[in-house]
Amino acid sequence: MIVWEVDSGKDVKTIQAHAGPVNSVAISPDGKTLATAGGDKLAKLWDLDKGTEKAKLEGHQDAVMSIAFRKDGNLLATGGADRDVRLWSADGKPQGSLPGHKDWVTCVAFSPADGNLLASASLDHSIKLWDADGKKETAAIPLKNSVWGVAFSGDGKLLAVGSHGDSLKLWEVAEKKVRFAESASK
Repeated sequence: MIVWEVDSGKDVKTIQAHAGPVNSVAISPDGKTLATAGGDKLAKLWDLDKGTEKAKLEGHQDAVMSIAFRKDGNLLATGGADRDVRLWSADGKPQGSLPGHKDWVTCVAFSPADGNLLASASLDHSIKLWDADGKKETAAIPLKNSVWGVAFSGDGKLLAVGSHGDSLKLWEVAEKKVRFAESASK
């Protein structure tokens, strides 16, 4: 994995992060910790300045596909090919599991609005919304295709959904309805 300086476009450091692919990365809100998700069933936390490993997040039974920080930096979520969403403290200690997907969890994202709402995307043709603190599912959004990516808008009111069937959807979170859908195969 290579860390780049945006202003100069130069690589700052190279970190041998995982035995296998690095599937996802996230930087903590304070900019001090780098989180990585790997094909080796591990997620790791790194001191971004030193490039040293701070914690190893162990528990997934297959590749970890995605990792995300909550806006306060005190909680992380991971999603994996083992169909599991897991929660972790900022120091890498397990905080629980959110079971429910029937296929790989490809992406996790926290809402920036309250920081507690978590979205998980899966190859099982669904998105699940979770109350991260309560560790419970609050909504399930069925789709026609495998879901590869989710991202909240800055105000947390919209959820962008990218799926395998070359489609993009914008989901209104509070109203639980699709605002916009577009397909490249029109």
